[in-house]
Amino acid sequence: MLLLSTLSFPTFVEDSHALNQVVVDFDTYINGTQVPSLEVISNQYAEWAVVFTPFRAYNLSALEPGFASATSNYSEPNVGGLTPSVSFAPYNFINFTAWFKDNSTEDTLYTDFVSVKVGDNNIGTLSGNLTAYNTDGQQIGFAECFTTDQSFHTLTISRPTPDIAYVTFWTDSDGACIDDFTFNMPVVPEFQPSFLLLSSMIVFFILIVIRRKDSRPDL
Repeated sequence: MLLLSTLSFPTFVEDSHALNQVVVDFDTYINGTQVPSLEVISNQYAEWAVVFTPFRAYNLSALEPGFASATSNYSEPNVGGLTPSVSFAPYNFINFTAWFKDNSTEDTLYTDFVSVKVGDNNIGTLSGNLTAYNTDGQQIGFAECFTTDQSFHTLTISRPTPDIAYVTFWTDSDGACIDDFTFNMPVVPEFQPSFLLLSSMIVFFILIVIRRKDSRPDL
């Protein structure tokens, strides 16, 4: 059993978007070919509108057979969990950022749902935390878990509208590994009613100022 805590911040919107879901399993590339163990993952999934700070994917059964045989609920064979400078387990201090970007223009895109499976074989420690940010770098969602068994469990952040520009994952010094990074396909957000109202108020104020200036008598 894994202890989970989540925090979600409100936004002033009226409905959510139903988007296509994408799963990055680190087992295959977008074209279906196999991801080799110890491959450095960064921009291989850019066509799916996500780019990672580099980390290694590795075959869990090959490098950590004891953990692989004890755990469950991950997509075999690969997991993500090694820094680029390390090519062997268990030094899996995986900390990364995932940006949602248009592959052609590199413009920021936004999603309303992100989840990731996290596994850790150090009972009683932090497995990891997932934090979501908007385009201004403000934290808008948070989820974390602590290890009470050797299973993979899911961290999830869900928003009522697509406003997640990027997420970070962090684990403590004893390490962890991840799998099945999942998100709704990012989109360019629509103007929200609150933004339109604010824009209308600004235009109205400017018009009043101009009208007052025009109505003043010449000295």
